[in-house]
Amino acid sequence: MIYVDTSLLLPVYVPEERSEEANRVLESVSPIVISDLTVAEFHVSLARKVKLGAISAPQSEAAQAAFESHLREGLLQRVTLRSSHHDAAGRLAAKSSVMLRTLDALHIAVAAGLGSPVATFDGRLADAARDLGVEVLP
Repeated sequence: MIYVDTSLLLPVYVPEERSEEANRVLESVSPIVISDLTVAEFHVSLARKVKLGAISAPQSEAAQAAFESHLREGLLQRVTLRSSHHDAAGRLAAKSSVMLRTLDALHIAVAAGLGSPVATFDGRLADAARDLGVEVLP
C-alpha cells in the first residue's frame, strides 16, 4: 500500500517533466491510496493549469475522466478525511521540527494513520514526513 499526494499523482494524468518517474513509482505498488484532500487538490490543480495556459480545457477534461475512471475501477482507493485526521495533523505539526503546511500535515496524518509510505514530489512534505518517521517514496 502507498499513499499518494497530488504532486506525484497529477503527472500521471497530465504530461509533466516527472511523468515517467511518477508512473514508475505507481506501477510498482498496490493498492494506491488517495484521500479526499488529494481529490480536491487534483481538480483545483487541473483548473489552475488551464487558467495558466499549461494545458487545454479538453486535456483537463480527459485527465479528469481518466482519474474518475481509475477511482470507479478501484485502481485508486479513496480514504475519507475524518476528524481524527485533522486532530493528528495538529499533533504532527507540533511534533515536527519542519514547519508544516496545513495540507501537508493532513497528507502525512492520513499516510501515518494507514501505516503507509507517502509518495510525493513535494520536497517540504517529504522532509516533514521523514522527520516524523513516515517512509517517503520515491
